[in-house]
Amino acid sequence: MMLERRVSEGLKIKHGAIFNHKKAARIMKKYNLKPEHAKRIRPNMAWKRIEENVQPNLVKRQFKTKGFNQIWCTDITYLIFGNKRAYLPTIIDLYDRHVVAYRISKFNNIPLVVDTLNKALEIEKDVHGLILHSDQGFQYTSKQERIATRYSASHTTE
Repeated sequence: MMLERRVSEGLKIKHGAIFNHKKAARIMKKYNLKPEHAKRIRPNMAWKRIEENVQPNLVKRQFKTKGFNQIWCTDITYLIFGNKRAYLPTIIDLYDRHVVAYRISKFNNIPLVVDTLNKALEIEKDVHGLILHSDQGFQYTSKQERIATRYSASHTTE
């Protein structure tokens, strides 16, 4: 029934034809019409989460720090412009909530996260003992990201 509602709403928007969802269902049944489903995109192998790279949660919801460069939080959000998306990973220092680094890209991929981390490490030189806290999505558990953080920061999960 939900499908017929979508079909009737689509006809109203696209062609201005107003149908009750029940009438849309009858017409679809009469002509043996079935809507096509959008093909699911198979995930790229690089997008798979690597479980051995998942790190323990060192922060444990204690988001207050006593100084700069003790805990950084990072995440990716997307921005919609018309019918296009842009991805924005940011790294925030929890001491004063300032943005340490960010990047913008058309693609949500591992190099975007690694580039953002490299930019943050160029800006902030003293990162000894730093904890990098993330949601441990596929970008943050990749081999490339693990190599980038191995020598610079500890990495935790939410």
